[in-house]
Amino acid sequence: MNDFWTACLERLKEIVAATPSIYRLWISTLTVVDWNPKTGRLKLAAPQQKVQLIRQAYTKIIQQAAGTVAGRTVTVTFVSEEDAEKQEAPAAPAPAPARAKGKAATDRESMGLIERFTFDTYVSGSANQLAVAAAQHVASTPGHSYNPLYIYGGEDSYSIDIPIGNYFNYSVYPTCGLSTTDNLIGEVDDPRYFAHPSHVDAKILWFGRGFIDYRIPNMLPPGQKIDRLTLSFEISSEAPGVNNDWPSDISFFLNNTKVGSWTSPGDFGDVHGMFTPDWWFPNWNQYGLLKMLVIDRHGTFIDGLKISDVNTQQLTFTSQDDMVFRFQVDEPSQNIGGLTLFGKDFGNYNQDINVKVHYTPNV
Repeated sequence: MNDFWTACLERLKEIVAATPSIYRLWISTLTVVDWNPKTGRLKLAAPQQKVQLIRQAYTKIIQQAAGTVAGRTVTVTFVSEEDAEKQEAPAAPAPAPARAKGKAATDRESMGLIERFTFDTYVSGSANQLAVAAAQHVASTPGHSYNPLYIYGGEDSYSIDIPIGNYFNYSVYPTCGLSTTDNLIGEVDDPRYFAHPSHVDAKILWFGRGFIDYRIPNMLPPGQKIDRLTLSFEISSEAPGVNNDWPSDISFFLNNTKVGSWTSPGDFGDVHGMFTPDWWFPNWNQYGLLKMLVIDRHGTFIDGLKISDVNTQQLTFTSQDDMVFRFQVDEPSQNIGGLTLFGKDFGNYNQDINVKVHYTPNV
C-alpha cells in the first residue's frame, strides 16, 4: 500500500508542478487509510480543517493520478484524521459515573462565577453606567447577540467589535460563501448556508450581489445623541477566483438611509493574506483593504474623503432606537463586482468590524 501511495504522490507532483504550493499545503497532508486494489476504492485521511476543501478541489486529480498508477478506475473518499483514528482505536471502557451535581452549580463552577457578584448588588454610577447597560444587554441573550462583545470605556464614546458572522439579515447571490478559520460553512455558491446556525462563527464571507445587515448595539445613555460614528473594516470585491482588477461599487446604509458608496478596485489574491489560514485555497480571496467610514456633523467620509453630505444631524438616534448598518452591492450600480468581508484570522489586519460611537448631550 505504501508503494502504491508513494507512486501516486510522485504522479500528483507532476500534475501540480506549476503550482507547488498545492502539493505542499494540500496533497502532502494526505495519508492512506485503506486501499483495495480489487475494488479500486481508496480512502484517504486529511486534517479536519482541510477535508472539505480537498474533497471539493482535488478529488478529480487524485483519482486521475491513482488511476494511472493502478491501471484502472479508482474511487477516492476522504475522512478526517480524527475519524480515521476512531475507526482504528479499540473502544474505551465507559467511565465510572460521576456524582451528579445540580445544573446551576455546575454552570457556575465551569464559568468561574462568584455568586455574590450580581447585577442586583453592583453599584452603578455615572462613570460605569454604559458598561453596566452593555453587560446587561449581553447577559439577557448569552451566546447570541454581539458575541463576543468588547467595550472600551470613555466619557463620551464607546467602542464595539462586531464579528463578521454576526449579521442578522441578508439577501445574497452567487458567487457566495462563508467560512470559519477551520472549514467552510456548507457548500459554496449556495445562499441557503448563510442561514446556517454556524454563520455566527464565520471569519470571512463573500457574495457577488446583494446585501448583508449588522445591528450596531445602541448603548447611548439617556439624553445623549450621536455626534460621530466610525466604522473600520477589511473589505474587497468578489470575483470568480481572484482578480486584482475587478471594480465593485459597494454602498453603505444606516437604517435604510444610503450614506455613500465606495468602489473597491479588486478581489486580491496575488499573495497569501498575512492572517489567512494556511489551508485556504491559493486561488481564493486572500486579503482586502482596510477602510474607515466616518459619519459626523459635516457629512460621510471614507479614509478622510467626503463621499456624501449625509450627516449625524440628519440621522437622529435616541437610546431606544435600533442602528442597522448595511453593506450592499446591487443595481443600479455600474460595477456590480461583489464584496468580501474579512474578520479576525483572515486577511491582513486581523480585526472584525470595529465601531466607535461618540455622543454628546441632546440639548
